[in-house]
Amino acid sequence: MIAGKKVVHLKGAAGGLLTNRMSETYKDDIVSTLSNYDIIVVDGDWYADNSFTFILKQLAEKNRKSQTILFFKKVSEKEGHDNILTKLNERVNKRYGFLHGTSKRMHFIPVSDEFLMNDTANLNGKWYREYAGLGRYVWRYMKHHFKPERQDIVFLAGGATAMKEIEMYAKEANSVHLFRNIKTQNKKNKTKVFNTNSMHKLLTNQVGSKYTARYQS
Repeated sequence: MIAGKKVVHLKGAAGGLLTNRMSETYKDDIVSTLSNYDIIVVDGDWYADNSFTFILKQLAEKNRKSQTILFFKKVSEKEGHDNILTKLNERVNKRYGFLHGTSKRMHFIPVSDEFLMNDTANLNGKWYREYAGLGRYVWRYMKHHFKPERQDIVFLAGGATAMKEIEMYAKEANSVHLFRNIKTQNKKNKTKVFNTNSMHKLLTNQVGSKYTARYQS
């Protein structure tokens, strides 16, 4: 039962983050923020050490609060229902095995690519339809079907997809947090800070007082 629950949509950069360069204080602050919610929603991106999804492992290790994680993933109907479930289960065990034996409950929810294509027909570009469009679909799905007490967004950096999602629905959130000053590497393997200036400006304009910038430079 989700009605009346606190929901957060976890988003951010899908790769390139030097999470091993983050201080424990920084990680603890993200975990503390996510611990305020009953349900954590992730869409599109699998777990990876250099992705915003890395924090799910930290959350499982550092926070004993019972929480539900809902993971939405676009799937092809051409594969068939049984094949889809088999592949999802295999990837669940491979990517999220660290959740076994913790207080976290994860549920995978497949989203038909055919359905998603119809729902995102007004978005230009395959990239936006596939990623930002999925995010918008999941946001609406949670909002209208489950009517949570509050529905927030937490970004761990982010790029073009995050920018598009901010434009589409961030102003509907009760609050939005952007964690900044996360290290990454350029093409020459030189360390730099992931650039979130455009996200910061857009969130300031779109969300206003409901927006909080975390770890401002």
